[in-house]
Amino acid sequence: MAQLGADVDELDALAGRIEQASARIGRIVGETSLLVVQSWWCGPDADRTRTWWSGTGRPQLRSLGDRLDQLAADVHRQAGQQRTASDMAGATIVAVWDDLQAWGGARLDDLGEWFDDRRQDWNEFPRDFGEGVDDVVDAEEDDDDGGASGFGIPGPFDDWARDGAEAVVDRGSTLVDYGLRTADRRIEHPIQSLVDVATGTVLLEDVTAGLQIGLGDVEIADHAYGNDAVILTNAWAPFEGGAITLGHTVSVNAPTVDAELAAHELQHVYDLEDVGGAGFYGSYGADWVWNYVVEGRRGPNEAYEDVVWERRAYGLGGEEPRGILGGIWKRLW
Repeated sequence: MAQLGADVDELDALAGRIEQASARIGRIVGETSLLVVQSWWCGPDADRTRTWWSGTGRPQLRSLGDRLDQLAADVHRQAGQQRTASDMAGATIVAVWDDLQAWGGARLDDLGEWFDDRRQDWNEFPRDFGEGVDDVVDAEEDDDDGGASGFGIPGPFDDWARDGAEAVVDRGSTLVDYGLRTADRRIEHPIQSLVDVATGTVLLEDVTAGLQIGLGDVEIADHAYGNDAVILTNAWAPFEGGAITLGHTVSVNAPTVDAELAAHELQHVYDLEDVGGAGFYGSYGADWVWNYVVEGRRGPNEAYEDVVWERRAYGLGGEEPRGILGGIWKRLW
């Protein structure tokens, strides 16, 4: 097995796994599109769901697949370069991948299982609905034959229908709540909203909220910062009890959020408002890679906690969070 600056066989294997992930996303998009079209579901909620899927959900997943394909091509190219020149950076890439597997592998598996569960719900929907309808028909036939009395809906179908209706109402009301809070913030700060649109922040936060609310049993938490951000509890985040901020949407992997965690994540929100989503996340990733690869900070959370944006959030010390430029775009209006 050739081994120069990196194990080129492992790099090719890594690219293959990334390509498999892209293919899996493609299959999910195809299967979900089929279910959205073929599922017997009528009404405003159904129309909104199908419109969101065709206009936002499906294009975003396809874009993710395209980016994974590009990443696989880049890794393949890196493997080719390593075959012609000895480069210590290649060995670092392999070491980084090996170390990241322990952290990222479990997170990706959890997210994959969570999405598979949601897809299974879609798969079971037509069958359950059909069984419920059959139960109603059988009950009415018994009634016509003098067997059963009344026009009552059978218990199993009644439970299914009630649970489904409650889920639709709960998630629909949560989406409405999110929309009202978000609209209020964007109308109040139009210049900031234009900056958020231009830097991709609006797209990121809305897609995140749509997926978390539409596919999970999440709730919107009240906190001391009003509509400056929407904090979703019982949502997906990389660590149990942790949180992740994507635009103005904060996802907390816990049923509640305390004041300290809310302030920490709001510090991220205010900073990305000032520098834009692309600038914030681009510099965040670059800083993390520098800490991990160049500085060699491989201990638990060492590279993460020394990112400049995390140092600002951890350094609040009880003070109120404030953007790095003091909320410059909000102050213009």
